[in-house]
Amino acid sequence: MLRYFLAVAEELHFGRAATRLYIAQPSLSHQIRKLEDTLGTPLFVRSNRRVQLTAAGRTLVREAPKALAALEQAVQLTRLAGSGFATTIRLGYTPVTGFDTLTTLLGAIREDHPDLLVDPREFFSAEIPDRLRAGDRGYRSRPRTTAGRRGSR
Repeated sequence: MLRYFLAVAEELHFGRAATRLYIAQPSLSHQIRKLEDTLGTPLFVRSNRRVQLTAAGRTLVREAPKALAALEQAVQLTRLAGSGFATTIRLGYTPVTGFDTLTTLLGAIREDHPDLLVDPREFFSAEIPDRLRAGDRGYRSRPRTTAGRRGSR
C-alpha cells in the first residue's frame, strides 16, 4: 500500500498513478482508502479537479521511503544470511533523504554487518521504475571468502 500511496503522492492524480502502477484506478482508490482507514487519518484532499496531500500525507511522503528501504534491506539481508554469501549492495535513496538519516543508516549497517559492502546512490523517484524494468534490483551478490560461513571459498 505504501508504494501505491507514493505513486499517488508523486503524481497527485489517481488516474496517472494507476496507469503508472499498471492497476485499475478504482482498485488504487480502494487501496488508498484502506491505508487511510488503517492510519485513521486522510492522506489526500480530493476534489473533482485535483488531489492534494494533507499534513498527514506530507509526513507519510517523508517517512514511507525509509520504511520501504528498511523492509527491502531486511529482506535482502535475510536472504544473504541464508545463502552464506557476503555481498555488495547498492542503497538507493532519494534527494529528500536527510544526510543524518543516511549516515546513521550506513553506520548501523557497518556495525551490524561488517562483511557487507554498501554502495549508496542517489536517485530521483521518477528514475526508479525504469531502473527496475532494466533489471537493476538494487543489489548484486558477489561471493567472497568469509571464514566460518557456508559457501565460503
